[in-house]
Amino acid sequence: MIDYYGTGNPPVEHDYTHPERHYKGLIRYGDHGNTLNDPSKWRLNTDWGEPPIELCWACGWSTDEQSSSYSPRIHIMHTRRNMGLWSLGSKWLLCDRPNDETMGNNYMTWEFLRKHEEDHNIPLVKEMRVLTEPDDPIQFTVISRAQGVLLSSVWESLTAQQKSSYADQLVDILKQLRQFTASRPQKVNGDRLYDSVLDPCSKRVAPTCHKVEFTADEWLENMSEEIRCGIAALHETTDPELVEEKFREIKDNFPSGGPYVLTHGDLNFTNIIVKDDKIEAIIDWEYAGYLPWWAEKFMNRRDAPGESVELFNLVWPRVHPDLSDSSDRWARLVKQLSPVVEAIRRTRILHERTVDNWFRPAFCECKPYGGEIHSFAIGGPWKHRVIDWRNDEYSGLVNITLHKGEKKLDWDERDELLRKEKEIAEKEKEIAEKEKEIAEKERQRETSHFTMMEF
Repeated sequence: MIDYYGTGNPPVEHDYTHPERHYKGLIRYGDHGNTLNDPSKWRLNTDWGEPPIELCWACGWSTDEQSSSYSPRIHIMHTRRNMGLWSLGSKWLLCDRPNDETMGNNYMTWEFLRKHEEDHNIPLVKEMRVLTEPDDPIQFTVISRAQGVLLSSVWESLTAQQKSSYADQLVDILKQLRQFTASRPQKVNGDRLYDSVLDPCSKRVAPTCHKVEFTADEWLENMSEEIRCGIAALHETTDPELVEEKFREIKDNFPSGGPYVLTHGDLNFTNIIVKDDKIEAIIDWEYAGYLPWWAEKFMNRRDAPGESVELFNLVWPRVHPDLSDSSDRWARLVKQLSPVVEAIRRTRILHERTVDNWFRPAFCECKPYGGEIHSFAIGGPWKHRVIDWRNDEYSGLVNITLHKGEKKLDWDERDELLRKEKEIAEKEKEIAEKEKEIAEKERQRETSHFTMMEF
């Protein structure tokens, strides 16, 4: 869960007997008599028999509800892509999202840990109930709300002793989590995991373009074209023999599999709920599953907010000696992973939309804020395509033939220049076709004119 504004998302108990505590701008009726019914002020009630007017397209609130005494205890709390998290009072949450399997993994992992509570005391939310069927296009999940705030909202205000205490608790939690092992990478039910570890696509949000295969060789082979493309960029070459040689080196040196330990996959400040100096719950298990021993730290270092570094630097060496930055095994791992990570970073992938994006109009006249609905959020899959590093256009890129004056362009600048040149070429083609169309219409007009003169 992302807490962009540092509020901690604390639960708020709604007191319906005191609406003024929850709604800004309420005016006590007795203070103004009947003057509020004056149309010159504003309209209080919908006329009887008049069709209701929608005031909010997001929740359906209309003039009927506005003139009632109902005070909603349901509020939007957080959104991401096409997922919405709603607070149902102060003790429950409702997750509303398309059925893309990720929430299924969250529930499945939580259920697995609940069933094995005798083997651990990892803090979890107490209840999670899926209200829909597995094949329903939309998934509704009700989740009991852990009482407390996100660790991200209080970390900076903590004393050194409090921070050390949270580190102690997190070490214990991770040790317990890692006692669950498997013979290969997989979800807790044995299915393949979406790859949020090495997936070459920048979003790294499940469902990703790739999955973690069951062996290290299969895992790399599944990304082989992306890795080869990145190698070509790194070495500024289109020589297939050199690219294949470097790819074999990556495969030969890639860290061997196990042990595969149960991994949260998105462990950071915003997924840790705390109260009274105690971790109340670890939440958001969408990416969880059995992954190599190094994956939890690897993903945390790459993805977690910078302010969490202080905490996790206290944690990793105590979870396992091999996770210490100073350990020989970790140094060896970094050396083994670096070539594949660098190749993946430099690969060039196109995601072609299969449906259009939509732009939201202004919410209303007085709140003129618009937005965008992205194609990938409405079920429009992207066509994943790796740039063909063997062709002439790519050869021009990797051999650095594109320059801007005396300044050598970096990779993104070259791509941007190519994109603009393509746009100009398409615009020129469009203009040429328009001119041809105008010329044809003019020819037809003249032909028609001469024909009429003959008569």
